Amino acid sequence: MASAMETISKNFYKDLIYVQVAVYVLQDVNLILFNFNTVLSLFCYKKNQWRKIMQNMRIVVSAVDKVKISRAVTVVLILHVFGVAIIFSSICLRGTVGGVEYFKQYNVRYFQHYLMLFYSTLLYLVSNLLVLSYKHLNDFLRQSVTGKKILLSVNKIESSVYLLKDTIDLFNDIFGWPILQIISYTIFYTIGQIDKIFIANSLQNTYFFRRVVADVISLFLVFMETALPVMMCDLVLQAFENFLSGAHKLRRDTHVTSKEKKELSRFIKLVSENAPKFTAARFFDITRTTLLNVLGTITTFLIVLIQFRGL
Repeated sequence: MASAMETISKNFYKDLIYVQVAVYVLQDVNLILFNFNTVLSLFCYKKNQWRKIMQNMRIVVSAVDKVKISRAVTVVLILHVFGVAIIFSSICLRGTVGGVEYFKQYNVRYFQHYLMLFYSTLLYLVSNLLVLSYKHLNDFLRQSVTGKKILLSVNKIESSVYLLKDTIDLFNDIFGWPILQIISYTIFYTIGQIDKIFIANSLQNTYFFRRVVADVISLFLVFMETALPVMMCDLVLQAFENFLSGAHKLRRDTHVTSKEKKELSRFIKLVSENAPKFTAARFFDITRTTLLNVLGTITTFLIVLIQFRGL
């Protein structure tokens, strides 16, 4: 609601072309939907899924090396502190231009940006733990060749494969819509910020440098909030592919008996049927090409905006 009031109170809307107005309104709509969705899903309509994924993650991380988990958590904390530093720097730079009135008008917006940053780092942590889990399964499968306990290892790994698949399905159910909203917000925010930078460049007023720096670092943060979870989801897919490739190599090993090869063939089929798949609310799959699609969409919008500005 506060964001909606903030949108209505933006006096510069009246001076913008319709495409620009649409971009800024869509930014606010995305933030409002994101805030409601993340809060309500946690406390209302998806609290059972949250409970289930927490239970699954406890089991998943119990088998992973604690040192690797500590490193993953440390990276998340560093990213979080880095993001907060960017938000604080942006507030300081823009505050020197707009004064107290700027803080009054945009304090809610910065809190919403922080919430999106927190959610993005949470997605990074969960997906990173999934990467470590698939790598652990791959290492465990490789070690079974040396120990000559292939059949026993395969039976143990099967339950983990099912658990990881169930966890990723819960991940899509809980985080699918927030990821879609983060990506769409990144698109509209990037378009708006680039347009503002061009406007500031044409004005060349006293506070030109401060405004441009504030816009650029804010733009970097918002794009990072999309890039981090997208790249980590892609790393999960890569870790799974390496795991599946390891199973194929093991089956082709000359030291494996015919009985073990038959069991491994069944195991490979089972693993293939439980391959991970990340989706943004089932609208599209999340892979590294998602970032290229985001950049392509931004470029298209900017071309349209430039054409409207030239009219």
